[in-house]
Amino acid sequence: MGSRSRKYSKGERRGFYIIENGRSKFIDLTPFEGIYRDIDVAGKSAFEVNNLLKEFIEKTDVRNKVVVLKVHGELIRGKTSDIDFSYIKNEIMKRGAIYLHLNRSQLRSKEYDIIVSSESDSQKIEEEIFMEVIKGKKFTEERLLSLELPKALFNQLKVQKKEGEVSLDYERRMKEAAIEVLGIKKLLEG
Repeated sequence: MGSRSRKYSKGERRGFYIIENGRSKFIDLTPFEGIYRDIDVAGKSAFEVNNLLKEFIEKTDVRNKVVVLKVHGELIRGKTSDIDFSYIKNEIMKRGAIYLHLNRSQLRSKEYDIIVSSESDSQKIEEEIFMEVIKGKKFTEERLLSLELPKALFNQLKVQKKEGEVSLDYERRMKEAAIEVLGIKKLLEG
């Protein structure tokens, strides 16, 4: 979102003055009304942030306005995926907002940034990481929730280039193997 839109969402007016007979009249050319909220969630849990965002929705008139929400900081408990941004977006749009720009690029979580493992076995560490990532996602296909698919794909990606193999052949071989592991060959052919 550009700085001009951000200024409008903060309420900055644009226009010009007409001076006639010593009196001035402001002609407003502001394209839309907007709301800008900078929400620092440092020191809060994901649960608290959900409540904070729901409270913002309930107390703010967003009808016919562009809403810019900047959510940033490091959560002390919970993961960023525990914050129900899809609910927040749906509610804001349901209440008549023209547009919602949600900036959460600076949102972090201590729980997600550091994965502590007591295991030294690299396969066990890989499994823990896969489980941590899968746990935060909502997949509709059951096979995407198991460890087998990411493990098989990851193992395929570990395969080294053969002696004398050119990069183009290696890439083609890797792509074919990935398609096979993912089980999407028929989908891509048809």
